[in-house]
Amino acid sequence: MLGIGMNAIKVLGVEGYSKSELLKENVLKALKNLKLDIDIEEIYEVDQLIRYGISGIPALVIQGEVISQKVIPGVEELEVLFKSLFLSQKKNFPLRSIIVPTDFSKTARNAFDYAIQLSAAYKAELKVVHVLFPEWTDSQFYAPSAFSGFLEEKTFTLNNFIRQDPAMGGQIATLPKIEKEVMVGFPSESIIQLSSAPGTDMIVMGTTGDGDILEKIFGSVSTNVAQKAHCPVLLVPDGAAFKPYRKILYASNNHPGDAEMMDNVISFAGSFGTDIHYVHINGNPTSDYEVDLFRFEQAFKTGAPGVNFSMVQIESKDLLTALNRYAEENDIDLIVMSTTQRPFLKELFHKSVTKRMVFSTRIPLMVMHYNK
Repeated sequence: MLGIGMNAIKVLGVEGYSKSELLKENVLKALKNLKLDIDIEEIYEVDQLIRYGISGIPALVIQGEVISQKVIPGVEELEVLFKSLFLSQKKNFPLRSIIVPTDFSKTARNAFDYAIQLSAAYKAELKVVHVLFPEWTDSQFYAPSAFSGFLEEKTFTLNNFIRQDPAMGGQIATLPKIEKEVMVGFPSESIIQLSSAPGTDMIVMGTTGDGDILEKIFGSVSTNVAQKAHCPVLLVPDGAAFKPYRKILYASNNHPGDAEMMDNVISFAGSFGTDIHYVHINGNPTSDYEVDLFRFEQAFKTGAPGVNFSMVQIESKDLLTALNRYAEENDIDLIVMSTTQRPFLKELFHKSVTKRMVFSTRIPLMVMHYNK
C-alpha cells in the first residue's frame, strides 16, 4: 500500500452523475497505468460533502485535502499528480558533469559564469568547449603549420576566457573542476555529439552570441543544439544571473511522456526548496489570456522533500506570449519544456529572433528530451 493510508483518494459527487463517474473512471485508469494499488472511496452523502467545504462537484480529495472541484482532470494529468505524490522519487537527474560551449562572446561569458554557479550548487564538474570552424575564406587553414597555429591561438584564448571570469576571482567559495577543449568542426554537430558522450548530464549555453558566418549559414547554434541534443540543454539569456530555482514552470501539452519528464524536473529541483508550476496552455482563438481553470486547488507536497507542486490551465490564442506572461507574473526562475512539445518548440525557435527573444528575455529555459 506504499505506506499511505487506506481510502487516500476520495471522489465526492452524486451517485449516477455522469461527471462524478467520469472523474472516478479517470482516477482508476491513472492508478492502473501506474500500477498503484490505492483504494478509492466514493462519497455521495450531503452531510459528508458539506464537511469538506466544497463549492461544487465532482471533487477530488487526496489524503484529506481537496485537490480539485467542479473540474475533471484528464488521465495524463492524474498520472503526473499520482506519480509525484505516491511514487518514491529516484535520483534520475544526476548532475555531475556540465558542458559549456563558448564562442568567447559576452553572452557566452555570462552563460559560463551561470554554469560555474550552477555546478557549485550541484557539486558538478565543468567542461568548457570551443568549436573551431574556419570560414570558407581560410584557404590556408588546412596547411599543417597554419592548423597548428589556429589551434594554439584558440587554446590560448580559451585559457584566458576561463581565467578572466569574475567567478574565478574568489566569488564562489568552492570552484568546480574545470576541463577545457578546442575542437575542430561544425559547432552544432560537434556539441550534439558531445551531448551523447557518457557522463554528460547537461549543456549550458547562451541564447545569442557572435557566431558571425555560422549564424548566417547554419542558423542559431543554441537553437539547433536545444532541439537535437541527447541531454538537457539550459539556455541562459544574456544578462541572466544564477539563483536557486525556487519556482519552476513546466510547460505541458498533456503528453503521456509528461509524467516521466516531471520525474526529472522534481529530481532536478530537489536540491532547492521549490514550487513547481505544471502549466498547460490551451489554444483558444477567442481568448487573449485567461487563467480560468485551476486544475488543482493548491500546491501540495510531492514524494520529494522540499518540493511543492501545482497544476494550472491557461486559455490563450498566443501560446508563447501566455507562457511568458504567466512566468513573469509568478516570478518564475526557470522554464522547462520537453521535446514532447515539438510543435511548441518549433514555434519557440522560429526564425523570428524578435519572437524568440521576447519569450526568453530574462528567464532561463531548459529543454529536456523525451526519446520514447
